[in-house]
Amino acid sequence: MKECILHIGMHKTGSSAIQEYCTDNSGSLGDGIVYADLGTANHSGPICYAYKSEIETHPYFNRRGHSTEEFQRLRELYQSKIEEQLAKNYHKIIFSAEDLVALTKVDLDALKSVILRYVDKISVVAYLRSPIDFAESAFQEMVKAYPVEPEAAVIFPKYESSMAKFCDQFSDVSFYYYDKSAFPNGSVVQDFCKRVGIKIAEESPKNVSLSGLAVKFLYRYQSKRVKVTISHEQTQLLESILAPLQSGKFRLNENVIEEALVLNQSEHEWAAKQLDMSVDEFINRQQRPEQTFSLAEFTEQEVEKIMSLPRVIELAQLVQSECGVSLPSFLSNIVVDEEETKPDLLKYSLDRLTPELISGWVVNLTNLDEKVLVQLYVGDTLLEQQKSDKFRADLQSKSVGDGFVSFRFDLASQPVDINEVKVCIGGKVVN
Repeated sequence: MKECILHIGMHKTGSSAIQEYCTDNSGSLGDGIVYADLGTANHSGPICYAYKSEIETHPYFNRRGHSTEEFQRLRELYQSKIEEQLAKNYHKIIFSAEDLVALTKVDLDALKSVILRYVDKISVVAYLRSPIDFAESAFQEMVKAYPVEPEAAVIFPKYESSMAKFCDQFSDVSFYYYDKSAFPNGSVVQDFCKRVGIKIAEESPKNVSLSGLAVKFLYRYQSKRVKVTISHEQTQLLESILAPLQSGKFRLNENVIEEALVLNQSEHEWAAKQLDMSVDEFINRQQRPEQTFSLAEFTEQEVEKIMSLPRVIELAQLVQSECGVSLPSFLSNIVVDEEETKPDLLKYSLDRLTPELISGWVVNLTNLDEKVLVQLYVGDTLLEQQKSDKFRADLQSKSVGDGFVSFRFDLASQPVDINEVKVCIGGKVVN
């Protein structure tokens, strides 16, 4: 008997990890088990292009700027690819696409009809995550890409509205509670493999969630950005820069949670029923800390942590470019006029300090375009001064400004007594 498994998510339940695992281990999932090859680990795009009606109106696909003719070309392309995969030799084929929930009942009926031309059975699998956990995770993901407010109507999930149609359309639908503590080794990938009969191999390391402070930074960053769109590459860059920030986890305000629980009561009742749980068990508030993570003002300690990031110069460049203000002004809890005189905030390194050579670099985080004055004193006598405008390729490769941020005092012809030397950067002695 040939079987097709449709893994439909939901979002924020480790679907990407499952998809990447199945793709990376496509040749060793088990005898006769195939993970459909549609050119991408996540099958959401291909399936929506192939079967979603009125796809031109869907915000995600509409932003891609396809013409009507291009939409039609992609529809035919992915319909062909899906049938090509279904025609393979296997006893079990897996499709994984969270955005299957975006298909209407009519769309699902069309997809179902195509699949049943090639298989004897269709099984639908989905993980359901507690609404509070989902909303907190969803907010963190959304705020990486665009401005979003932590509002109940925006970030809390709909269960029955998006998934009941699968129960109407398919006879074999299985819902599982997304609970890392109950999964083998805490892994949803291993849990999924066990449930659908896939061989379990070693998993690749997974990305660690951002801290509450990183989420808070992104929240302000998105609200202050001048540009409308943010690229995927820029999102990844921000994540990598902010990853070292340490703090508690982001938690939603209780007022938002209470509003959501009232607003979505019937949705939660439906989900709990599918899992054979009580509503209280499904919502699962026992593990929540008492304190939430404020998205309002930055504390002095938080500012200090951000300004101490290893890649703070790159962060300052992004803020200046995207928000039109310096990083110190961005972190300030008072509206700062950029034209006013503000104390400089310097990031520098004194790399060499010998009688023959004194060198290093400096960046003014308050004004990234400024080339900072560096002065060399012997005792109280000014020996030499220069701007930090010399180029170093190693600094450019590490994104330390534009690379034209270094200084170098060659003293071979007039060696100095190193004990008498004072190096002043921006008027401050640094050695």
